[in-house]
Order: sequence, then C-alpha cells, then structure tokens
Amino acid sequence: MRNSIGWILSFFFCSVPFVAQSQGSIQRAQVMILGSYHMHNPGADVFNMEVDDVLQPNKQAEIRTVVAQLKQFQPTMIALEIKRMTARDTSEQSNYQAYRKGQFDLTRWEGYQIGFRLAKELGHERIFNIDEPGSFPFQQLLDYANKHGQTEWINAKMAEREVETEESNRNQSERSIVQHLYDMNRPENIAEGHEIYVGMCQIGKDGDFPGTDVLTEWYKRNARIFSNLYKITEGKKDQRILAIFGAGHAHLLRELVRVAPEFELIEPTDYLSPN
Repeated sequence: MRNSIGWILSFFFCSVPFVAQSQGSIQRAQVMILGSYHMHNPGADVFNMEVDDVLQPNKQAEIRTVVAQLKQFQPTMIALEIKRMTARDTSEQSNYQAYRKGQFDLTRWEGYQIGFRLAKELGHERIFNIDEPGSFPFQQLLDYANKHGQTEWINAKMAEREVETEESNRNQSERSIVQHLYDMNRPENIAEGHEIYVGMCQIGKDGDFPGTDVLTEWYKRNARIFSNLYKITEGKKDQRILAIFGAGHAHLLRELVRVAPEFELIEPTDYLSPN
C-alpha cells in the first residue's frame, strides 16, 4: 500500500511542471477589478464616505471622464455588484434595456453611473451581475472582544478608519471622481485596506476564532463572486471584463484573478489618469 501511495504522489508531483507549462497556451480572459466607493451613500459598510451628489453637473462631467478613460480598455463584458439569478438581476437587466432606449434615468449608484453608461456606449446587449450574498459576523467579533478584554487593537483600528473616512469626506469637494478612483485602485492602497481583515484573526482565545470567522466569511463571499466570473466567461475565453465592486472587495478578487490561469489581471490605474 505504501509503495502504491508513493508511486501516485511521485507521478502527481512529477507531472506538475508539465501541467504548469501547458497552461501557458490557455487563452486568457482579461479582467479589470475597479474598486469604487458607493456613490449612492447606502450606509451598508462599517465605515461610509459621505460623498458629494454625483448627479450634480460638475460630478456628471467627472463621471464622463472616468467612462471615457475606462472605455480605452474596450471591455466586452461589464460585471456589477448585483446578485445573480434573482429578481434584482432581472429588474436591472430590464432597466439596462430601458436605458439603452433612453427610457431610464440613471440614479446615483456607481453600477448605473459607470457600468450602465459604459456598456451602452460600447453597444453591449446586456450587463452581467455576479455578486453573492454573504455573512459578515463583525458584531459578534465586537461582542466577543468586549467580553474577553481584546478591544485594544479593534479600538485603535476603528479610530484609524474614522480619521481616514473623515479625511476622505473633507477631500470630496477638492478632488475629482477620477482622482478618488485612481487612488482607491493603487495596489498599495488596496493591500492596506485588506490588512484590517487579516488583523482580525488575532481576536479569539483558546478554541474561539471570532476574528478568523469574519475573515473566512469574507473570503467565502469573494470566492463565490470570483466563481461567477468563470460562469459568465464559459466558452468565451477571449473576453475583456470590467467588474465594478465596492473597494473592499478589490484585494481578494484581484488576487484570485491574478493566480487563475484562465484570467489576466488588468490594472485600472493603467487607464485612469487623475491629471
């Protein structure tokens, strides 16, 4: 039995270089993950920017600039933060068709302002919704930390985020939407934004893992969103996909795209020009 297992393992590991080499010939879909702030101020995140009204004429001009710059990527598919195969999915598909005919007014959501607008300009027949719901047991983490005397790190991080959010709010009138999106999508800023999720893993004692539970649920949701990229590109490996999601999703989605042999990660900052 041991000899059989050893032979199987030897065969597998000896085959890895061949598999890796053969993957180089796979036709890859190009994927750009655009991390965005929520332009319609839904208040759904732990920390929420208070953004200027994007329907104001000056902000509409800025959005047209964003769309013009992203249009250079020539995406063939626009993927949005809406749950697949739901009533919302169906209604947004109908809204997009109405918008193509001039019968739907875009409201403040970034999926409309950037996604719908760009898809129409490029003549897309439809949009693609790839979001998945998920649990985010952050309150349980806070309750556990309060009960077990582990609030020091959390309080420090929460204070840091509050300062950053307040600074972003103050910068609203001074910086354009292009500048905001460019900075949000710089790789170093994306990585920094993910650090708080990783740091949560230090919360917990003995056999309790409340911080790890938050992180794994976040990974689970984003892994399912990533899986939907495979679903919408099945049989269409030559596609160029622009996925527009809240910036908190960007790190994990980017890393999954980066290591997938079927995809090639494209940087938004190569197309967005804040100057």
